[in-house]
Amino acid sequence: MSDQNALEWFPWYWKRWQRSRRVLRLTIAQRGLYRELLDECWRVGHIPTDPEALADLLFADPKEVAALWPSVRPFFEFRPDGNLYNAELAEIRKKQVAKYAASVKNGQKGGRPKKPSKNPAVTQPKSIRVETTLTATAAGPARFQGGGGLPTTVGEVVGKIVPPTAAQREEFAAVKAALRS
Repeated sequence: MSDQNALEWFPWYWKRWQRSRRVLRLTIAQRGLYRELLDECWRVGHIPTDPEALADLLFADPKEVAALWPSVRPFFEFRPDGNLYNAELAEIRKKQVAKYAASVKNGQKGGRPKKPSKNPAVTQPKSIRVETTLTATAAGPARFQGGGGLPTTVGEVVGKIVPPTAAQREEFAAVKAALRS
């Protein structure tokens, strides 16, 4: 599986574990081996059938694994390649791989996809035209008055600037001339 390395974690459904009579009938050592084997199964998708190979994978005592293996073995099924897998974990893996693939696809598109509107009649808001007036004084830089009545410097103007009227052009020319003198 190509995305196997990306799946560094898996959901642990602890209620299923604690409510399973099959699991609760295991000794604490058997449950520990079962949990270790589930982790290994998640990592590579399967486990070997040989208890000695399992012990080697888990860095455990081969005699201890061989003694516990008969109780844990029924939780795994054979795959066509001769290895064992856990069917429930395989289903969880399918779901996680699908979620991962969707996340990768959305990331390539720039992130989380936009949610469609529940009401098809609702459209995106149209751009709003902002009326502005330009004022300049000898005391400071030219400022715009608009967008809620708050003065804003020329560099901070948001929206479209309405071309000045002839009277505003004349007033601006007079202010400009006064500032030069």
